[in-house]
Amino acid sequence: MRCTYCGKKIVGKKPKVSGEEGPLIYFEGDTEIEVEPGRKINFCSDKCAWEYGMEEHMYMGEKEAKNHLIELHGLKPERR
Repeated sequence: MRCTYCGKKIVGKKPKVSGEEGPLIYFEGDTEIEVEPGRKINFCSDKCAWEYGMEEHMYMGEKEAKNHLIELHGLKPERR
């Protein structure tokens, strides 16, 4: 199994952080079209989970994306 963000091989039976993404869909009239299927996502570290989450949620704006990742996904930004 590899990290969804950095591609590094995840050692051991369980990834540090894992979850699922729903399918990417859109509608043409009443027709639902699936662009990408849902998938399981795995990360080798909290840092990779955070970075991936920020990239995926930037459409919200940076502040909103950070709050979303903390409050809804239970992730924490890397301390610097």
